[in-house]
Amino acid sequence: MAKANVAKIAKRNKVQPTSGRTRTTRLYPAWTFEQALPLAKAIQDFASGERVSRLTLFKQLDKSPTSSSSQNLVTNSAKYGLTSGSYVAEYLELTEDGKRYTAANASEADRASIGFNLAIKRVEPFNILYERFKGKRLPAHEVLADVLR
Repeated sequence: MAKANVAKIAKRNKVQPTSGRTRTTRLYPAWTFEQALPLAKAIQDFASGERVSRLTLFKQLDKSPTSSSSQNLVTNSAKYGLTSGSYVAEYLELTEDGKRYTAANASEADRASIGFNLAIKRVEPFNILYERFKGKRLPAHEVLADVLR
């Protein structure tokens, strides 16, 4: 009923009602590397690092495969290069770097090197900031935003 009233008022005032939310496309992952890592670890633990059905994996994790949290997990894991497959894909799998990072026999030095490449070097905005400020104190958030603009 309220929607109909808004439409009537908008028509009377010759104003087009807005369609609601707008989506922001980010050039970088919205989550931290550590937040995206559990999906890659789950594929390594439950599927021995091999391709696995998305539905089976989320059943093992006791999570809904269609929840926004699960969709964000899959999306951000892929943006970091840990996994391949989207939140609507039938199967998810680890990338080569994802396999190397989550391997049980990976040394801490290898894991740190691979993690740095995945979390910083591979994500262009993060790499730009790293190259610009390496060896310096981290500036205020606003300065980082200005550099990326």
